[in-house]
Amino acid sequence: MTLQSDQKEFRSWLGTCRFSKPADNGETVFGSQAVPTECKAVVAIWADSEEQYLNVLSLRMERYGYGIIQVDDIMPAPAWMVLKARNRTGPVLARQVSAEFPFALDLIENNPISQDDNVGDDKTLKVIVTTTLHRVEPLDAQFGVFPRKTLPEALTEWFFGPATPNIFANRADTGNTDDNPSRLYAVLDAGKIPNLGELLSSSGLEYQCLFNGKTASELAEVAPYLVKLEDNNSFTRQLFSRGKEPWFLWDRAGGIFIRTAATLTELRKHLRKFTRINRGKNDWVYFRFWDGPVLNALLRGMKSKPSHVATFTQCPKTLTFITIDPLTDTANRFIIDQKRLAGAKKQPVTPAALIDTVQLETETQVSTEKRLIIEAHREALFTAPGPDDASMELLKNEIPFLKTCGISKTQYLHDVLVFLIRNDLTGGKLSPEQRDILMHKRNNAPTKIRQLEKTVSA
Repeated sequence: MTLQSDQKEFRSWLGTCRFSKPADNGETVFGSQAVPTECKAVVAIWADSEEQYLNVLSLRMERYGYGIIQVDDIMPAPAWMVLKARNRTGPVLARQVSAEFPFALDLIENNPISQDDNVGDDKTLKVIVTTTLHRVEPLDAQFGVFPRKTLPEALTEWFFGPATPNIFANRADTGNTDDNPSRLYAVLDAGKIPNLGELLSSSGLEYQCLFNGKTASELAEVAPYLVKLEDNNSFTRQLFSRGKEPWFLWDRAGGIFIRTAATLTELRKHLRKFTRINRGKNDWVYFRFWDGPVLNALLRGMKSKPSHVATFTQCPKTLTFITIDPLTDTANRFIIDQKRLAGAKKQPVTPAALIDTVQLETETQVSTEKRLIIEAHREALFTAPGPDDASMELLKNEIPFLKTCGISKTQYLHDVLVFLIRNDLTGGKLSPEQRDILMHKRNNAPTKIRQLEKTVSA
């Protein structure tokens, strides 16, 4: 990408980059800093987009003989400063870059990898590049708009744009021939999208259930479906539209998205390996990787485990995963560098080999609680934005207390949180009488709420 003449669109972008070079090349000097053969740094670049950031980063690293291993948290400097308020490096770097001086970095981890980290199959091959888009605005009904958009502008490049920027192009061990992810797929949950089978059959899109035979028939209303999405298709548009009408599906959080050059048959064959997993002693369960929070936790937990990444992502073609959280209107993209995994040994498809179950359950639980709090906050205060960080922390602290009161069902937690938020009773503001009502084990949640309402009205 070439720089545009209109410099007003350009600003400081920040990201965290891990990069390396062959040991015999010795150290390189960036500005006044001597950089070892492998290190991690916060990098500021004067850019107008994530793609521009990655392109400049690749050129700079190539100039100095370094290869990029991993890039995370790429975002404009203002967003970085909000999400990483404790990191003092970003703001300093952001002020250093401009159109005349477009590149700056500051090392945050400058020791070469130890021998212990470089043994056998699990070499340090952190090859999942994660990027998050915040405040993605879904489509509305688009009355009077022509031509109508298929998806939000913020997602156009990720879903139907040109090939994902090949930030690994300067590595000697790449040569990936699948860098043109020309197809967009969704794995959709019929349990979250009512009448999904009927919608797909009339959509004109190519699709297949991930289940086979009798299972596909018996579980049709809750099964996952692999769909090849097309631009300018009405069903694709519905997936990215928000509204009260039942055919607007953004808020359904219906599944995940994959960009790849693989055919639908190739991708389905690969994904079907993970629809069920054996927890041991022939205890088979369905593994809902097509649920956004589960996939987020899974991929983030795999970053430093190349054999696990290889097992899950080595389809015949490169896979790029995208998830959307409609509660916070954010999107996450996970780019996998398959060639970097060429030497990683695949493990048997079992929970022990593929999934860190403790971390997965923990991260999924955190995500579930966050969604629960945001939904309760929105219902209680009739506002679209979720709670600020301070309010989120207060409400998170309420959940363990409510569970000790015998309120554990998600719906009951939601109802009680709505009551507490609406009446400003969070953060230790409950009276002794109100605490006694909640702690009364024999009463269910609806009864407790009715009793609490009497204390407020009184």
